[in-house]
Amino acid sequence: MQPVTELAALPNPPERPFQAPYVWIGMSCLWYPSADKSCHPCPARVLAFTSAAVELHVEYPQRQNMTKMSAVRHVDDPFNAEHPQVTFRVGGWDYDEGSASLAELVRHRPPAPKLPLPDMTAPSDTPLPSGSDMAVMRMHAGGRTPTQIADVMGEGWNYRKVNGVIRRMTNGQQGQAEQGDHDE
Repeated sequence: MQPVTELAALPNPPERPFQAPYVWIGMSCLWYPSADKSCHPCPARVLAFTSAAVELHVEYPQRQNMTKMSAVRHVDDPFNAEHPQVTFRVGGWDYDEGSASLAELVRHRPPAPKLPLPDMTAPSDTPLPSGSDMAVMRMHAGGRTPTQIADVMGEGWNYRKVNGVIRRMTNGQQGQAEQGDHDE
């Protein structure tokens, strides 16, 4: 016997799982006790959501208080019929008039255009500043003179070399400092 590989060939193809409607945090909606749309709904706001359920802040106008309800599924979700005890405890939600029209607009909006990403890599011929160059710039920013910086940097540094580093770094020149600055 050959294995069946196409869904159409199966006698009872699996149903597509229920796709929960589009929601967003802060969305106003209606909460139905026991997920029964024949009951009088209470206004609610979405606090959090997953792909299957939402967490709601339900307002009870007749009691003048609010209650947090977790794991509330949409009233049309088949899970409600399969698990009546859970549905009885947490109820179900549906759109109010304003949220339904907003969700339709969002659902049918065109996708955002794909913008090219800028090239964030440095050119290969541009050397990065060395640690000593950065130390010179920190001291310069702190108000020290080139002579004072040369004294702190130690052997091999003089005010001309410090001036060359400062010029190169502040003018945006990433090349080597003038050869005369490094010789002394």
